Amino acid sequence: MGQFVLGLDIGFDISQIDGSYLVDFYFNAPGRREYTTPVAKDLIYHYLTLNKKYHWHPELDIIADNTFPFWNDIQNMGHLVIPMLDGSKDPHRCRLLKAKTIMKSGNQVLTLVDFDTDNRFIQDLLIEYHHSQHDVIPRVYQLDFFNRFAESLDYQLPSNIYGFNADTLLKQEKFFAAIRREPELENRFFYRFILSKQGDRKTISIADGITLGYIMSEGFAKYFVNGYRYVPLNPNEPIPAIDLWAISPNGLEQTTTTDKPEHLRYLDFTRISNPTVRQAAKQWFWSEAKAGFENRCRNALYIMEFFEYRDTLRSMYLDRFIQIRAGTDLDTANTVLTEEVVMYTNEWNEKLTSQSYTSRMVPLKLFLQFMNDNGIYKTEVAAFEYLDTGGKGTKSKQEILPVPKDDFMKLIAKLEEKAQNNTLHMLYYIVFCLNTLTPLRISSILDLDDNCLVAKSKGIYALEVKVKTSDGDEKDIQISKEVKRLVEVALSLTKETRNNAPAEQKHYLFLVNNQKDFYRSIPSRSYAKYLHDCCNEAGIPKYSAQNLRKTYYTNLVENAIKNNVSLMSLKELTGHANIDTTENYYVKENIRNYLEATYGVEIGNMPVVGTVAKDYPEAKHEDIVNDGCGYCRNPECNVLGTANCLMCKGFITTPKHIAQFEEAINILSQQIVDNENPHDKEHLYAVKRLYAAYLEQLYIRKEEAENAATIS
Repeated sequence: MGQFVLGLDIGFDISQIDGSYLVDFYFNAPGRREYTTPVAKDLIYHYLTLNKKYHWHPELDIIADNTFPFWNDIQNMGHLVIPMLDGSKDPHRCRLLKAKTIMKSGNQVLTLVDFDTDNRFIQDLLIEYHHSQHDVIPRVYQLDFFNRFAESLDYQLPSNIYGFNADTLLKQEKFFAAIRREPELENRFFYRFILSKQGDRKTISIADGITLGYIMSEGFAKYFVNGYRYVPLNPNEPIPAIDLWAISPNGLEQTTTTDKPEHLRYLDFTRISNPTVRQAAKQWFWSEAKAGFENRCRNALYIMEFFEYRDTLRSMYLDRFIQIRAGTDLDTANTVLTEEVVMYTNEWNEKLTSQSYTSRMVPLKLFLQFMNDNGIYKTEVAAFEYLDTGGKGTKSKQEILPVPKDDFMKLIAKLEEKAQNNTLHMLYYIVFCLNTLTPLRISSILDLDDNCLVAKSKGIYALEVKVKTSDGDEKDIQISKEVKRLVEVALSLTKETRNNAPAEQKHYLFLVNNQKDFYRSIPSRSYAKYLHDCCNEAGIPKYSAQNLRKTYYTNLVENAIKNNVSLMSLKELTGHANIDTTENYYVKENIRNYLEATYGVEIGNMPVVGTVAKDYPEAKHEDIVNDGCGYCRNPECNVLGTANCLMCKGFITTPKHIAQFEEAINILSQQIVDNENPHDKEHLYAVKRLYAAYLEQLYIRKEEAENAATIS
């Protein structure tokens, strides 16, 4: 710095120093780079400080505003500051952004972000948004979102957060959806952030046909820009005037496990060209149809398909239909004709099974009857005879077959492989196992609640399932210890997600958060796709959840659970459910949960009076007792009567004997089942508790030894 000052001319005017001068000094100062760079950085800082005081160069004031809050964190002047000084970056349209993540060197991560506007409010808002969502510096698609944000609004930018509304959302969705998916998704996250900031004064509401759930739904970009607006099904409210519905059950309409308020279905009533029939279809769907939500939507689609088919027929045969009815007073143009129904039913008769045919024709018949009865739109009387379903639907029903054993073994091996160290895939694996080990449909499995596990009696558990019985009660499905274990693993895997989820979503057992702050149960479509992908990777035909329900390789699944979950769940179940967890030890409480679930025993306060050591160098073969479970250290046996060696203070065991304890517990479990004497059963159960208490301590010692080896 001294050399620089001494080298200046006597009449040097400091106010003439500009960005180009500072850049030249930064790159060309004499001396070794490691010495000149910090000097040049200091000189630039001090000159920018003076410039802010005397305002020689207004453009440098902007650079100072951009850089001074982060000056001590700036390590790379060439990338972060020099581009603004040399004019390659417009300082009015770029800002430094500091990530929350800290580099291994201990330095903050800084990046220079470009915007397509010099509007500081918009820049500040986007930076605030980024910090609310991400801990790292922006990725490429996020940078795309930043530097095309103003363009997406035709440069008509709001002056405050309340300037963002349904119109700006639509304009930006159309813009970013035409680019690619990632910035479009970023736009939706941005509007979620805006709605959160707006508090009680939200400028986007259900009155606009938009909810946060709709914004964050998978189909939003496609359907919203095409005019679909959110409609909650509520027969007590007026029928929506719009014809494009993004509809969901309101909760009160939920009658099956597939009817969930967060599920959206999309109905396009414009497919019915006749406005009278279209309005009638909306009315029938809204207040007359008695089916559950999913069936109601499917029935509406069947009705739309019929009237589209009818339009096609009329484009070819209407003149002929009119000619046949010459001399009658029938309003052919506004009547569903018998020929139309006959040709439609014939179209589907050989394509559908009897059940599918009935599912399609019954709602059509009910709808046509509804219009007839209410004088809305006529159907010829003879047409109804052809909508009777008896003997119709001649296609043979395709039998759903179980998965062949060889394919099943390949599939479960692939699922196990993919479940390693991946929380979501482990949840899929658990769903797969429940799909095979229980009689439940996949919709019931994915709709299980976090409190579904209920104790019926000692060692007997059931799942409380949301499948309505004829008397309105919920079913309890008795389960095996393997299923109980799986449910507990799922609870552990989703614990952190559940803690962060909104109250209305917390209850799902298979709760996931694939998008930041967007929570739901695993969708059945996602599970089906994952299952198909696993089949492809395993080199076997595609199988479905229905195939798995027909599959009875229970022993294979149970063995897989023992091999996979006992290896993983002592990891996954005990806190490594969260992939961000850095702990490398087991939690004692969860080891106990694992053992109690595995062996159907309550350890409770069962005392361990012997010694459980990490190692026992003095071990002798002749001292082995209890079928290899450990060693006796007493010179003479002092165990009396029917007492067990494990009740003696002289007994010692080590983790090397875990397998022997597990075998002993399995033998005791079988003895309890086989024994009919209640007193003997109680005694055997107490002995089993004792073995389980020792096994718990053995797992803890084993984990301590492995952790010590890892640290060393």
